[in-house]
Amino acid sequence: MHLVAIGLTTLITLQFKITQLTQATLDTQDLTAIHIFLRQIFQVFKYLKLNLLHFTGIFKL
Repeated sequence: MHLVAIGLTTLITLQFKITQLTQATLDTQDLTAIHIFLRQIFQVFKYLKLNLLHFTGIFKL
């Protein structure tokens, strides 16, 4: 349950960041920050997927 909360929090944060980005012009620093942020999100979901596979053995995400 804790991992699901982490995933949902990450999605909410991503939605907030996208809302901010649509209201601003981007420079190189912004793009670098977005890239790092997206990499972190993918790592979280990769972690969630691996844990689901480990604990259940039947989930295919």
